[in-house]
Amino acid sequence: MTTGGTGGMATGGAGGMATGGTGTAGSGTGGTGTGGGAGTGSSTCDPPLDNATNCTNASAFCDGYAYATGDRVSAKCTVGTAGCIQNKTMLFECVSACTTETPGTGVNASKWNIVNQCN
Repeated sequence: MTTGGTGGMATGGAGGMATGGTGTAGSGTGGTGTGGGAGTGSSTCDPPLDNATNCTNASAFCDGYAYATGDRVSAKCTVGTAGCIQNKTMLFECVSACTTETPGTGVNASKWNIVNQCN
């Protein structure tokens, strides 16, 4: 009868252990600055005068200003329709969506309504 040999036995080597180097933490000075000034809230257009009843106390229309319902302005008509008399200044009152049309340039009375003729 034949007897087999004894199996070999191996042991793995011990794992290496590494240590990182030491360093010094970086340091720095925080930045300084001054905040910007507060805005004035103004634009190139002045708001319309309150309670304008005629052309002498109404502000002239200024393209770019966000007019609200009830605001009144004076503007020269460039058309001769819908109550406008071409080349005459009129007093207009904002009805709705007034920023989408310049008073005196169209025939859409649902945006600007003529209140009075100025000249």
